[in-house]
Amino acid sequence: MRTAARALVRRAPWAAPRKRALHRSRAWLDVRPFLLADIGEGIAEVELMQWFVKEGDHVGEFDPICEVQSDKATVEITSRYAGVVSKVHHALGDIVPVGNALIDIDMDGGGAAADAAVTVPDAAPEAAAPVAAGAPAVEELRPAAPPAQADSGKVLTTPAVRRIAKERGLDLALIRGSGPNGRILKGDVLGGDPYTAAAKTMPPPIAPVAPMATPPAPAPAPASAAPATPAAPDLVEVPEGAPTMAYYDKAGKTEPCRGLQRLMVKSMAESLSIPHFGYCDEVNMDELMQVRAALKEAFLGQGVKLSYMPFLIKACSLAMMQQPLINSTLDAAAGTITYHEDHNIGIAMDTPRGLVVPNVKRCQTLSLLDVARELNRLQHLAATGNLGETDLTGTTMSLSNIGSIGGTYTKPVIVPPQVAIGALGSMQRVPRYASPDSDEVIAAHILNVSWSGDHRAIDGGSMARFGNAFKSYVENPASMMMHLR
Repeated sequence: MRTAARALVRRAPWAAPRKRALHRSRAWLDVRPFLLADIGEGIAEVELMQWFVKEGDHVGEFDPICEVQSDKATVEITSRYAGVVSKVHHALGDIVPVGNALIDIDMDGGGAAADAAVTVPDAAPEAAAPVAAGAPAVEELRPAAPPAQADSGKVLTTPAVRRIAKERGLDLALIRGSGPNGRILKGDVLGGDPYTAAAKTMPPPIAPVAPMATPPAPAPAPASAAPATPAAPDLVEVPEGAPTMAYYDKAGKTEPCRGLQRLMVKSMAESLSIPHFGYCDEVNMDELMQVRAALKEAFLGQGVKLSYMPFLIKACSLAMMQQPLINSTLDAAAGTITYHEDHNIGIAMDTPRGLVVPNVKRCQTLSLLDVARELNRLQHLAATGNLGETDLTGTTMSLSNIGSIGGTYTKPVIVPPQVAIGALGSMQRVPRYASPDSDEVIAAHILNVSWSGDHRAIDGGSMARFGNAFKSYVENPASMMMHLR
């Protein structure tokens, strides 16, 4: 009875007509916060280095959103959703904890029309509730899909394809994608020649370098001859160029430490707790210079530039076979030392963005050609700022290349949890006795090497034996042939 009475009241003609709204605003789930996901390696926060989008921009799945700098690497964050950026939560230089929102993405695309609510009079139960006369259908209110941003400068591809391209040393900006709207597919980077005829050629993997001191140069070519090509790089390849006055532009200014400089402040503060043990020696490079000269053309035939560094990396790896303590990490809080099977040797590189230390992984399993090829790849990626997280993590021991800039001996600083680091000085042509029992003085090419060890884990004898083994392999490169793979 009560139900019938209520129905009569609703249908009574004297009852005031009610109005109801057809709610066409976006559901709250349609505006999604895009959170900074956990990028691994125990990273709790990152620094925001670059935005690729702004409020109001249309983004698609896997489009780049921003670039962040962690304690380990520079990482490009890509979108999981397609829609319109409705809000940007952080400014450049902000420190963003993992789990915080980077941006809000409007899944429907946004717009005032989508928020409108059309009000219509309540209709009788027998009749369907019509939309007000002249109002468009609900489907018509949905905004059209955003046009493809063909010339926006963004590379359309997936994170998996980006990883493959980095592993192969490919520049995605120079590859013409075969997918929709020019999207680069996996097959585009796995093919025989990923660069099409219409694309520009790949820039050389190694930047021009400032050559080290080498043996006397040959007689100059005749004036009519073409200009000679630059000398091949020696220990480490760094971009050449005279010092500029740019530093004077910052005189009297105070600015925050950002990017790699901020990370250096943090890591070097941790290094202050390490009791450093130093060990220095000089290494005769004469025989190694002859071996390198004999192999240089063969390596160029394989598309690889051969410097001295691959030899030194292999010598370091072979010496660690004899002294595995050098290839360990220390957990002082737990009181444990971990001996690593793989020799992931980090190489310090001076780049326009600051100091980076990518590593050549599993050196103990690589041939000299493999090491040289991987070093070429890392140098190219470092120069272009495209080193990935994989390239920069997992280092078990490091070498500094300060000698490519200058200096002889130095005191390299250990980066925890590593327990050892080496610094290579500049190679110099100096007078030396021909042998311990001879009074004959000859010219010798000497490389000064400085080692630092964590004295909590490495005693002086272990470091000295490691240094002697390294020196023996470099001064007698033929002895490495027994162990090269």
